[in-house]
Amino acid sequence: MRGTHPDVAADQRGATAHRLGPRVKALAHVMHYAHGVPVRKVPAIVEDLTGIRLTQGAITQHAMSQIAGEVGAPYASLRDQVRTQAITHTDDTGWRVAGNQAFPMAFVNRLLAVYQIRDRHRNEEVRELVPGDYKGILVCDRGKSCDAEELAGLRQQKCLAHLLRNASDIENKKTGRASGFSRKLKALLRDALALPAMKPQIDPSDYAAKANGLQRQLTRHLRKPEPAR
Repeated sequence: MRGTHPDVAADQRGATAHRLGPRVKALAHVMHYAHGVPVRKVPAIVEDLTGIRLTQGAITQHAMSQIAGEVGAPYASLRDQVRTQAITHTDDTGWRVAGNQAFPMAFVNRLLAVYQIRDRHRNEEVRELVPGDYKGILVCDRGKSCDAEELAGLRQQKCLAHLLRNASDIENKKTGRASGFSRKLKALLRDALALPAMKPQIDPSDYAAKANGLQRQLTRHLRKPEPAR
């Protein structure tokens, strides 16, 4: 006779008898993904808590196996939805995969958040989710990947926080007209950032007039200087 248990597969015997149940797998993944415990530390903690031994590789392999199942299908759907969004914010940062340099890339707005990890962060990686014929507005920093020729036809909003930092750096390093240019640019950008908060309190026509006025001031301030005669 052979005993049974809801967490034990019917064919689980012999060399395959050493399997992890769903609760142990869930514990390992919650520790890593929900609480930020590094995968290399999870096995020791699980063993201290439960007496069950597992390896870092087992945790990683099980996480990877979910890609084609219940996790993979919604993720693929979310990736497809990015290209239909009216606005998409994107950014990336440094990462490590097996000790090698990589980059986690984020594509987010108020409706969804999609992440991918790639060994490079060129326009090719951006265009996996935001194609060259994207109809929405791409909000990004001043990274070269979004300034590539393949994305030149997109409407883009550069991060104003980055522009303000750039303007402050120039203001602190320069003097005279160069410093004054950056100071005025910062004032205009801050007025633009503050304008949306005023929208519920003012008439729509007044709001549009203020927005158009700021745009004209920015356009004039950023115009190319006339050549000296």
